[in-house]
Amino acid sequence: MRSFRREITVDKLGITPGQRLFSLELVHKMAYAKSAHDYDQLHEQLVANCPKNVINYFDTNWHPIRAQWTMGMKFSTGCFMNTTNNRLESFNSKLKSVIDRYSSLENLLENNFIILTALCAERDHTAAIQVQKVTICSQPEDSPVFKYRSQLTSYAANFVVEQISLASNVSNRRSR
Repeated sequence: MRSFRREITVDKLGITPGQRLFSLELVHKMAYAKSAHDYDQLHEQLVANCPKNVINYFDTNWHPIRAQWTMGMKFSTGCFMNTTNNRLESFNSKLKSVIDRYSSLENLLENNFIILTALCAERDHTAAIQVQKVTICSQPEDSPVFKYRSQLTSYAANFVVEQISLASNVSNRRSR
């Protein structure tokens, strides 16, 4: 959000303070959107209500890489509830919460293995929940979409279904 505040300014984009505040609020909501659908709705609101300079800046610099910075899309890309920018920072903070600063080497190693065991169990739990989820598909059982959804994870199936819907828009024109 610091990058947005630094770049979406009255001086740089030639907007009013009210427009800046409204734009930053929308971008903040987009960053914490729970799903791609929520993000798309907020993006439509941004396009409809914000100045052209803000829209151009956002669509050029941030919209193409939205899966990297929006929380809902980051969770759907396998971050397993790790919301930090750096996984090492996350692991370090967990170590610091359990291990005292001046503990012995024996205590450090013992607590390190405890943390690793807990992290592995947490990861396995998250993966098990993902596998146990049953997606309800409104497609007929003989449709390709139903077959893909029954064989793939929801994350992978969403990509395949998106490509199937895009393929229906492609036309094969032969010029003779």
